[in-house]
Amino acid sequence: MENLTPIREEEGSKGPPEGRISPSGDVPTPPPGTPPRSEEWASLFGEMATYLSSYLDSKIDSVKLKTRETLFQALLLILLFLVAGCFILVSVVLLMYGAALGLEKALGIETWTAFLITGGSFLTVAALSFKWVHWVQKKRGFNAGLRKYGEELEAQRKKFGHDAMDRATHSTQ
Repeated sequence: MENLTPIREEEGSKGPPEGRISPSGDVPTPPPGTPPRSEEWASLFGEMATYLSSYLDSKIDSVKLKTRETLFQALLLILLFLVAGCFILVSVVLLMYGAALGLEKALGIETWTAFLITGGSFLTVAALSFKWVHWVQKKRGFNAGLRKYGEELEAQRKKFGHDAMDRATHSTQ
C-alpha cells in the first residue's frame, strides 16, 4: 500500500480537510473508515483486474517455459537413444562380420557359409535370451501376485478372524 500523509488545514489547500493525499499529491482520498464511492470501486476493480491479468500472464509464461523445457529434454533423450541404438547396431554388425571372417579362416569354409552360420547363431542366441527374460519376468510377476494375495488373506484373517478363501470353502461343504 502507498504511504499516504494527512493534509494539514491551510489556506488555499485543495481537498477535504480530513482527507489524505497520495505521495504524488494529485489524488485526494477520503479519510480511513469512509466507505468507497462507486468510481473508487471501479478503480479498485480495474487495478485488481490489471494485477490478475499480469499474474495470469506470468503463470502462462511459466507453464509454456516448463513445457518447452520438458519437450526439449524428451527430444534429447530420444536422440540419445537413437545414437546409442545405432552405436550398438554397428558394434554387433562389426562383431558378427569379424566372427564370420574368423570362422571362414578357422574352418576353411566358404565366406557365405561363415556369414550364414554366424547370423543363424546370433539369431538363435537372441531368441533364447528373449525367451529366458520373458520366463523370468513371468515368474517374478506370479510370485509377486502370490505374495500380494497372501498378504491380503493374512490381513483379512487378522481383521475378521477368517479370510475369503475360508468363507468360500466352508460355505460349499
